[in-house]
Amino acid sequence: MKPIIRAAMSVVLVGVSPSYGQTPPAVSSLSPSMILENASSPFVTLDFAKRLALLVVQEKYPKDTLVARGVREVTDREDAWWVSVEVDVPSASPLRRVMAPLLPKQITIQIRKANAEVVSIS
Repeated sequence: MKPIIRAAMSVVLVGVSPSYGQTPPAVSSLSPSMILENASSPFVTLDFAKRLALLVVQEKYPKDTLVARGVREVTDREDAWWVSVEVDVPSASPLRRVMAPLLPKQITIQIRKANAEVVSIS
């Protein structure tokens, strides 16, 4: 599958994903070292969650398809951070011409505090 088609499908699926508002599944098990890392405070801090969410968008979507503009909002959901990243489709992108009404304005990345697991992209 061509990269632009794969990226287009991914962007549209993110835009229509119903997972926002759902609780992520429970952590199956943590290693002894991760239990120690979480003993006094969560392994993933607020700042770590923001940087990781931006990195996820930058790494998973080609720059000519989707560009992260910055973190819009972070919600503390007890065991996970929900980081909303403002995104834009570059004006030169074929996606903008073909699928403009379906393109998301933000992507929410759910990141588990205990181990930095990316639970959901919606």
